[in-house]
Amino acid sequence: MAMTPYSGDTSIIGKLGTTPQERGLTTQQFKDKFDEGLKEFVTWFNSTHKTEFDALLAETTEHSGFAGKTIFAGEISDFNTFNTPGAYECVVANTAIANEPYTGTAPRRFIVYVRNGYTEGVVMQEIWYLEGPYATRRFYRTKTGAYGPWCELNIADKGVILESDLDNIKAPGVYNFISTPEGHLWNLIVTNSKYTSESVTQMAIRTYSSLEVKVRSYYSAIGWTPWHTLMTTNKDQTMAAKLKAQNNTDYTTAQVRNIILSPDEANAELMGEGDIWIKYE
Repeated sequence: MAMTPYSGDTSIIGKLGTTPQERGLTTQQFKDKFDEGLKEFVTWFNSTHKTEFDALLAETTEHSGFAGKTIFAGEISDFNTFNTPGAYECVVANTAIANEPYTGTAPRRFIVYVRNGYTEGVVMQEIWYLEGPYATRRFYRTKTGAYGPWCELNIADKGVILESDLDNIKAPGVYNFISTPEGHLWNLIVTNSKYTSESVTQMAIRTYSSLEVKVRSYYSAIGWTPWHTLMTTNKDQTMAAKLKAQNNTDYTTAQVRNIILSPDEANAELMGEGDIWIKYE
């Protein structure tokens, strides 16, 4: 809680005149001026500062030694209804919160991140426990219509990696990073070649909002290759390279066909089984 600063007059003596005639005070009144500032401070200290300090001490004791208080506008009774984007810090003592990863009532302090997804109605929550029974543990979940189950981040002591640090991650393992500017959580799988330590592969998997998988490799001689996004079947995509269909004789089955556009007559030597040649003028 904020403490009220002292705002009393600290220049009482400096404002007095230099001579008795300029001061216009009796001898006793003049002596009392030296005590006036201190008396005002003591009165303020006892009535304002000590009262606020005692309240802070009582609050800290109530939270079993955890200093601070929630910055939420009111108590959180259910995480399923807490969907306002932002970063929050909360101190809880002897209270259970519905749909929290931790289900007990022990004192605890944690940070909550709430983010919106690409599409309307998609919300992601992350909880990072700082103190209490779940200290250092981190959880996340996504809401698409309704919230899914809490998933724990298995990041051991590595923490969440910044996206800007991915080029430095070459040790095999499973990591997590937050993409910018979307703020989406990605899983990162790093593997080394069994034949040489100079070859590394990273696979990034986004499970929040919509599935996306991309891979890239590192070679000591050339550095990192560009990211290559794997094609999925549930959204519109554009190929970054030419796609050639398989040649086969299953002509009655609907499938992707190779089409050749040319001003010349069809040339069977340039075609495969199932190819289509269109002559234009």
